[in-house]
Amino acid sequence: MGGIGKTTLSKTIYHLFHNQYEKTNFLEDVKSKDINDVKKKLLQDLCDRKLHKHEDVDEYLDEIKRCMISKKVLVVVDDVGMIKNLEALQLPIDKHAINVDCKSKVLVNCQNWQILKNHVRETAKVDMAFLEQEQAKELFMFHAFKHANGVTKDFDNIFMEIIKACEGSPLSLEILGCYLHGIYDLEI
Repeated sequence: MGGIGKTTLSKTIYHLFHNQYEKTNFLEDVKSKDINDVKKKLLQDLCDRKLHKHEDVDEYLDEIKRCMISKKVLVVVDDVGMIKNLEALQLPIDKHAINVDCKSKVLVNCQNWQILKNHVRETAKVDMAFLEQEQAKELFMFHAFKHANGVTKDFDNIFMEIIKACEGSPLSLEILGCYLHGIYDLEI
């Protein structure tokens, strides 16, 4: 589901671990980009090769694979969208290969497991879940008040109704919390 935190989690993992790799690439929102532009970014960031306008990036896909095998590389593919996008990238992902020598890692997130299941082991899959009520309240309060506590009892019932209506969706809680930030007079 959109808004559950896949991109946020992917960015967090990327920022926590990117400094442990020789080369890194965070490909954000792949489904809404031209796949050739995405491949060119991979080539440039991982292999230090910038293509001229007339050059075909598909001629260099093997070079991307070689870079990922010969170096310690982290690639995060955010919201791949469709199977054709994942396959067009031709990243060295093989759910049946067990290569302990490979130091590179590829993290892919997607709303639809069917797109990834032929490329990713079931044991490598992470299902995102909605937030529990306490977590939802903490996230909402953080964005509404820029801290997790300090709500007055006057607002508590109203905020709990908002939190309940969001049904644990992190994006909804964040957006509504930000919208209400600084509002101290609510009409019921």
